[in-house]
Amino acid sequence: MAENKQKSEKFHLKGNASFAIREGWLTKGMRNVVNDPEVFLKENAAEILGVGSAMVKSIRYWLQAAGLTSEPRAGRRKQSLTEIGQLIMDNDPYFEELFSLFIVHYNIVTNLHLAPVWYLLFNCFDASRFTRETMEDSLLSSFKEMTDADFSIASFKDDCSVALKTYITDKTKQASPEDNMQCPLTALDLFNKNTRDSYEKAMPSAEKLHPYAVLYVIISAMKNRASISLDKLLTEPMNVGKVLHLNAYRLNAYLDYLQAEGLLNIQRTAGLNMVYVSEGLTPFEIAKKYYGR
Repeated sequence: MAENKQKSEKFHLKGNASFAIREGWLTKGMRNVVNDPEVFLKENAAEILGVGSAMVKSIRYWLQAAGLTSEPRAGRRKQSLTEIGQLIMDNDPYFEELFSLFIVHYNIVTNLHLAPVWYLLFNCFDASRFTRETMEDSLLSSFKEMTDADFSIASFKDDCSVALKTYITDKTKQASPEDNMQCPLTALDLFNKNTRDSYEKAMPSAEKLHPYAVLYVIISAMKNRASISLDKLLTEPMNVGKVLHLNAYRLNAYLDYLQAEGLLNIQRTAGLNMVYVSEGLTPFEIAKKYYGR
């Protein structure tokens, strides 16, 4: 209904300048922000970063969409590392750990303001198998229900294309070493490409998805709730069932592991299974625990 819609300025389309994240971009961006918080304001930013001018805009966008940097909404918009950005910079600056990439993924797909297409793809799109066209139509319909303001459909569909490139490797195109076109988030294996225009959601393997990454998402989505039901973990937006494509069997395996670690408690009763996270645990503390293993 119109009264529940939000104005278009709350949503940012095509901020990525039609580029998915490229290998090395996040490292390069964070390192340069540490060296000079105003690097993206420089006339020679492209030269400093060693990329094209359009890519400067894209790197700046992705750092913020991924929750690694922030900048004020008014005044001189210099960037600074966020708390989680600093932690990753200190412990995994080259994003060699899939755990770090899962954090980046989670921050993007829960960022409705900066990455509405990515939010809709993971939180509002239920098809397990789809074509690009059916995905675009479904996401566009959902987006129109969210806003009553004009927006560029072409820009929206361009973001849909970039979203697929974020998670799916085009095996027909081998990037040259100097191009580094493949997005590092393809390593998370959250989607498969079956044919030229047929895709399906995939569940990351246990070897790739560490239990602490699952707990990071659970605590983030709980938003200070004391407990949460198994059903909500699987079905509510921004939780593990949606953003990590987990089913009940795999989720229960992760919960059992985390309970054995003393990080949460599960109460399984007839008709209602509840999860209680250990008091005082925050997503940041879980990330610190992972890097401190």
